[in-house]
Amino acid sequence: MAYDDVREFFTGNGFEHEQGSGYRSTHPMSQADAIGVVTRMLDVYPWLHKCVRVCTIADVPITYDLAPLFDKNVDVPEREI
Repeated sequence: MAYDDVREFFTGNGFEHEQGSGYRSTHPMSQADAIGVVTRMLDVYPWLHKCVRVCTIADVPITYDLAPLFDKNVDVPEREI
């Protein structure tokens, strides 16, 4: 399956799967290095040229986990229809 191929390639090249189709490098990586990984992936899986609609790079040095802000036990009023 395509998603498995992409996941295997990224995780084998210094990335970890985050969520959905998102990946984050496991160590600091320059833009040129990230582009090199994607370019190599396109060499291995040329069909990706036809599939990918969005591919972005973000330079985010620190990740903040905001999951604790979400309370699964909060009372949510019924929504009127």
